[in-house]
Amino acid sequence: MCELSQHYNYIYDCIVEMANNNMDYYKINKENIVCSYMFVHYVCECSTTELLDLLYNNDTDLNSKTDDGMSCIMIACMHNNLEIVEYLLNKDVDLIHKDIDDETILHNTGGIANRNINLYKKIVEKYCEQLEAKNSCSE
Repeated sequence: MCELSQHYNYIYDCIVEMANNNMDYYKINKENIVCSYMFVHYVCECSTTELLDLLYNNDTDLNSKTDDGMSCIMIACMHNNLEIVEYLLNKDVDLIHKDIDDETILHNTGGIANRNINLYKKIVEKYCEQLEAKNSCSE
């Protein structure tokens, strides 16, 4: 896993408290954290599926984006968090989204391809399925 930021322990405690009390993650995050990440983005970068599942079960949007357009799965791929990537793929998150640099998830999967070729193939397959579905809907 990645090196934890100075805010990580605080964020973890807040997430657990908020999940246990059914509080709104987004409002609390925007008031307390000075960055574009929401709590869910930190979880995708550094944590485990147990914590992400806690957020998901309390209605957190797994397709949420940072201010620069990075999605949860882009962040997990960029940090080679294979467990989170697999979890998000199973939740059918949006893979064809582009960030502000016009990049998709495929720009962030190099490390995954080196560590788990089957997971990489699954990402590419699902990406192609979503792209095909989008294109057939727009015709």
